[in-house]
Amino acid sequence: MSINISETEVEILIKIPLQPFLKIIEDNAKRVAQESTQREVIMCGKEAAATLLISKSSLMRWVKLGKIPYIKRGHRYYFKKSTIDGLNVEIKLKGISRIG
Repeated sequence: MSINISETEVEILIKIPLQPFLKIIEDNAKRVAQESTQREVIMCGKEAAATLLISKSSLMRWVKLGKIPYIKRGHRYYFKKSTIDGLNVEIKLKGISRIG
């Protein structure tokens, strides 16, 4: 069984204005939505190498030479998708050989 009552009727029933609470909920929902669209996609080394059409050993050589930024967690290397995509565009524009 459901009861249909308006926002005003609820306010009268509980004698607390709901508007401040609704505003807080709305603000939090906007913030969460904004944060989720701002999250960076992270790729593992295997995915990054495949995207760049190079071997994983070439990717690691680029890391050691400082040619590509990375995130290291333990013994694993991760790469921002936006960085890899940017390198891919740069490689295509400059005609850089993907062989190492």
